[in-house]
Amino acid sequence: MLRRIVLLTTGMTTLVVLAFAVPLAFLALQAVQNQSLDDATFETQNVADFLSAGRLAPRQLNEYVDRANLRGEGQTAVRLPSGLVVGDPHGVVFPNPPPETDGSGEGGEDGEGNEPPGEEGSELGEVSPATTSDFGDGKVVEVQSHTPFGTATVRTYLTDEELDSGVWKWWALIASVSVALLALAVIGAELVTRRLVQPLTQTAETARALSRGDTRARAPEEGPAEVTMAAQALNGLADRLEELLAAERETVADLSHRLRTPLTALRLDVDALDDPVAAASLSQHVAALERTLTSVIHEARQPSSGGLARFCDATTVVGERVAYWTPLAEDQARRVDLDLPEGAVQVRASAGDLAAAVDALMENVFAHTPEGAGITVRLGAQPAGSGGPGGPMATLEVADEGPGIPLGAGSRGRSDRGSTGLGLDIARSCAEASGGALEIDSTPAGGGLVRLRLGVVWRPGS
Repeated sequence: MLRRIVLLTTGMTTLVVLAFAVPLAFLALQAVQNQSLDDATFETQNVADFLSAGRLAPRQLNEYVDRANLRGEGQTAVRLPSGLVVGDPHGVVFPNPPPETDGSGEGGEDGEGNEPPGEEGSELGEVSPATTSDFGDGKVVEVQSHTPFGTATVRTYLTDEELDSGVWKWWALIASVSVALLALAVIGAELVTRRLVQPLTQTAETARALSRGDTRARAPEEGPAEVTMAAQALNGLADRLEELLAAERETVADLSHRLRTPLTALRLDVDALDDPVAAASLSQHVAALERTLTSVIHEARQPSSGGLARFCDATTVVGERVAYWTPLAEDQARRVDLDLPEGAVQVRASAGDLAAAVDALMENVFAHTPEGAGITVRLGAQPAGSGGPGGPMATLEVADEGPGIPLGAGSRGRSDRGSTGLGLDIARSCAEASGGALEIDSTPAGGGLVRLRLGVVWRPGS
């Protein structure tokens, strides 16, 4: 969004700058050309006025024309009534002068020529208006000066380069101002856009934190009105989530607490058994059930301020739960193979949730496979950077030598074997909460295979 707004602002500013800069460049060119023509016209009229006073002596006229050429751009030349051209040695201004005549206006070699009537030749004659026309690769300004000896023609020739002389500094100024305006527009767009996008970015970060289970995350309620409304709505959703989670925890804790009464009655019945061996075995199971119930109550009553993100060592949890089920497997003549990695594998799940998932998978094997069917539990972890977009993953596999898992058994609440159908769903919830998934497959021998993929937080050596 930031880049798009900056690009849009840059494009619009460029169009506006070009809309003004291009006409200004043409106006500057026109102004420079007009100024060059005005200067040439001024010099041409000065020379024509000089001639109209009757000063036609060649030497004096040559000096005056040379001074005029040194003062400005272009080349000024004069064609006298006699046909003599002054100031155009290469025939550029007057390429085809008429042949010289023996008029009386040539003057002597010493500059003493015939003088016009008046007080020592000081009166000015008639001078025509200046005319401008195209001439070769430029323009020429022409003025007719009517002297006592005839009409003299004064021309000033400007090439295209001389006409445009000085326009580059104006174009450079226009270009510099345009670039400066464009840079200011980009900087302004960057600052304004960052001020607009920053609250949106913070709101998105808050949403991601909430999705990771951090219910304490809140978005800053600042910025434009629309962004503030979005932040307020997200914060309200987070507050409501905390309320619902707290209510859910209290409900689970209350339900778990209610189980203590039948559990106490069960313990009394076990103590009343006459068979001490059976009583001892059942007492162990009742004690384990009571510990599990206490753990459930403790987990349920944990405050939500700690967030939903939990971590545990999957190696330890899986090892403990398999060890718990091993005595029952031995009673049923089941072979239990356990394959655990060396070192800890930290996964994104609480120890209680992962233990419940393992218990559900183990119980599923005991409930739906015949006695004597072996069990294989394998835990592995991929190295960091090889787990795909979600990061590294740990894989927990529980395989059995039973008849396999029927199609659709992974659906919540579905079971064709007399159970609640929630065992696999408990395992799936644990996997998905960690960023993984549950997969149901079969072993090469046709037995059942349940694979849990768990998001990994940290593993030594990975």
